[in-house]
Amino acid sequence: MDIIITGAGGRLGRRLISELSSNKDKIKYNIYGIDRTNMPPGIDGNVKWIKTDIHNVDFSVYHNPIVVHLAALISYKVKYKELFNINVMGTKKVFEETMNAHGRMIFMSSTSVYGKRRFTAPIDETHERKPDDNYGLTKMYAEDIVMGNSIILRPCPIYGPGFEKGYFNVFDMVEKGRMKILDNGDNHVPVIHVDDVVSAIKLFIKKTGKYNIYNVTPEKTLTQKQLLDIVSENITGNRIKKCIPSWLAKLFYTFNPEMKEYINMLSSDRTFSNARLQSEGWKEKVKIDDGIKEMIKEWKRR
Repeated sequence: MDIIITGAGGRLGRRLISELSSNKDKIKYNIYGIDRTNMPPGIDGNVKWIKTDIHNVDFSVYHNPIVVHLAALISYKVKYKELFNINVMGTKKVFEETMNAHGRMIFMSSTSVYGKRRFTAPIDETHERKPDDNYGLTKMYAEDIVMGNSIILRPCPIYGPGFEKGYFNVFDMVEKGRMKILDNGDNHVPVIHVDDVVSAIKLFIKKTGKYNIYNVTPEKTLTQKQLLDIVSENITGNRIKKCIPSWLAKLFYTFNPEMKEYINMLSSDRTFSNARLQSEGWKEKVKIDDGIKEMIKEWKRR
């Protein structure tokens, strides 16, 4: 089975390759990693690495490949034109090559396509897409290109090994006593462990059938306060009691778009339905308490 992974050198790509090359499923995978960087250390030696840009890919030599399209630019400070070129036009090229090779595509989108408004009920895949940042907008346009001919996965923010950036900043602030609850902390903040995203990808590598869209989100979404309680109790032994208005926190980071995005994520109130994905046989394996403790252990080690 030929599996092509774009963005193979990225955080999710490396985790997926590690899982596929472990051969736990007793399936022979011919794995082709595509990235514009050199093969990172630790990648299985049997993986065929192709250093190229996604705008220049050629899948004509593959036989009915399964293409896992992970390559994307996630940034809240670059110009829209650059995001559009990679996330939309790059996806268009990869999709065209996949179709020409009579392959199947699994496209990694994002819950960013829904936006970060306050929702009163769990969001399912039929919900209106209304992104409120350029990253989400380009993911929506990319979905429009592949929709109907690809499996589209929409994970919420990912955490776990390789996804420490942002989370470790929060751990540092908690340790130093600088972390505060945004507003009253009763808003729901969905996060999903990287291994659960990988398991969703593997599910559709092995599963053929109707193309569809799937939220890759937790079964239970904790509130911001519940998440910070887990973090603070495991680092300091105490809970965070001080609060700050989210608008004031954003004001502190007026000229830091990435930190403002973290604040937006932490102060938004969203829950998602993953019923459609569960109906395909997927089940969340990493519980949030265990996943956060795992990250804190790694943070302490470093």
